[in-house]
Amino acid sequence: MSKKNPYHIISYHIIYPPYQISIGFGDEGITAHQRDQIGYNFDKVSRATESLWWLLPWSLSLPTKGARALKKSIQELHDIGNEMCRKHQEQLAKGVDTGKATGSLLRALCEASEASEDERLSDTLVTHNVYAFMGAGNDTTSTALGHVAVMLARHRHVQERVRKEIGEIKDLTFDALMSEMPYTSAVCKETMRLFPPLWGAVGRHTTQRVRVGGASIAKGVALIGSTWNMGVNAKVWGEDCKKFNPDRFMGGGGGGGEKINNEKNKSGLSHDLTSHDGYRALAFGGGVRSCIGKHLSVMEMKAMLFFLLKK
Repeated sequence: MSKKNPYHIISYHIIYPPYQISIGFGDEGITAHQRDQIGYNFDKVSRATESLWWLLPWSLSLPTKGARALKKSIQELHDIGNEMCRKHQEQLAKGVDTGKATGSLLRALCEASEASEDERLSDTLVTHNVYAFMGAGNDTTSTALGHVAVMLARHRHVQERVRKEIGEIKDLTFDALMSEMPYTSAVCKETMRLFPPLWGAVGRHTTQRVRVGGASIAKGVALIGSTWNMGVNAKVWGEDCKKFNPDRFMGGGGGGGEKINNEKNKSGLSHDLTSHDGYRALAFGGGVRSCIGKHLSVMEMKAMLFFLLKK
């Protein structure tokens, strides 16, 4: 991104040898002007979503200056993304090696959609997924880490246990991030239970008539649930639902160096951050439309805590 661009990142990198991935567009031959356009427009759209007004389906159709400007920013983002997809597909058609091992998310999505014409993602869907990945990962993970830092500062005994567990990890490998540091995972999970980065309502539409509790819900009805309300519901978590207690996910206390094997404790809870524990821990959602970047988020949070507390 050029020095004149004061806006958000358009891609960020995670590098754990021998793994390297560029989230977003990466080095796809984008011009400096296009990078500036993405940075400016992505920032503009991201800031607009802070207002619930723009979530109304008809808001962008209003003949106002703000609606026209936002529609223009969205269109420019789509145009650049679609152009990158088109260029990549042309390279594939010519048999050009596009470098699968160290590509960007855009590149990976394009290549993953080559199975058949019926299953291939359209350029528009690929672009949407890239921006969704960038948008969802830009604030949510950093917000969660901020809350974790506050909890560690308030509960020094928890901080010491996390520090001890991290100290037993010799090398920060992919396997260490995803399958070790169970107490660190439990701390992050308990923090997101009390302070979910996306605390508001999560909506789903019924695809057929279903029964929820004692109610019969018709097909096509919108059902909305609150992640925060679920996280502090005494009927779900018990009378200590508002108490910060990572051990509730540890099945008897836990400790450093213990492998995460997705086994659950007597209450049915797991310290696996990506597990929704029977739809009780919904920081990453659940079902077929759960968070697309939950594994990336886990890697980011645990890697950051590793570097902060290892010192």
